[in-house]
Amino acid sequence: RKTYKRPRRAVCTTGSAYLPHDDFQYTRMSRGADNLTATDHPIERVIAYVDGLNVYQGLVAKGWRELLWLDFRQVAQSVLRGDQHLTEVYYFTAHRRNPPESYARQQVFNALDARGGVRRIEGAFERRKVPCMHCGRMTEVDRERATDVILAAQMLADAAHDRCDVALLISGDSDYLSVVREVRALGKVARPPARRSDSLADAATHFVDLKRSHIARAQLSNPVVTGRSTEIHCPFEWLSVHDKIAELTAGHQAIMRDVMAALPPGREQHLDSLVNALRAAERGSSSV
Repeated sequence: RKTYKRPRRAVCTTGSAYLPHDDFQYTRMSRGADNLTATDHPIERVIAYVDGLNVYQGLVAKGWRELLWLDFRQVAQSVLRGDQHLTEVYYFTAHRRNPPESYARQQVFNALDARGGVRRIEGAFERRKVPCMHCGRMTEVDRERATDVILAAQMLADAAHDRCDVALLISGDSDYLSVVREVRALGKVARPPARRSDSLADAATHFVDLKRSHIARAQLSNPVVTGRSTEIHCPFEWLSVHDKIAELTAGHQAIMRDVMAALPPGREQHLDSLVNALRAAERGSSSV
């Protein structure tokens, strides 16, 4: 029977593809050993690297704001095989200075910290002037700086020091193409929805496509309870329409439920802006 030592970095195992869930594909490729069993190779150490802004922008671009309350350790854990062990999850992000979205993202940062199992590493935003796509006038925008460099450096360091056998990159940013090719320790590339990079997927050993139902199964609890028994709630703007209606006053809840009952199935999302407006009106009246 064939035996072999653990490789220094990433590994590719059997020569087949399979569907662990109905709605995304996980591809595994051969490294030359045939008919291996679970006892033929050791447990593979996996480190996950999450590009937080890339995931966030991908979900927003798809209109899936109600899925932003995301547990990234659970996402990474869900795509592992039985012979793999998740040793670390790095979440790379940066603070936006502009409210209210900066407050909403801070809530998920706090929730991830309270949940545990995810190491958050922060870059920064810098303000730049860019021409408007419509009128050509110069306007100020916030651009993320250094986060991708920090992620790449961490991945290279972990590979060089043999801290993992498989690197799981959760991003669709082609800026990581050179580091993927350099490390070649990547076991998988998970691409956030609407953030596709075919060149990045081709450079990696294999890839995962994350679909809506998969992400929906990896949500944080709401609320997340901290060690001091305080509660961290999902921002109202990130709730589903049903959960938003439950947060309204009793009178507005009754109105919206009547409207919901008259809608065809699957059209609830069209009420999102109306529910947000009602919530804003309630907050405005309570502050008077």
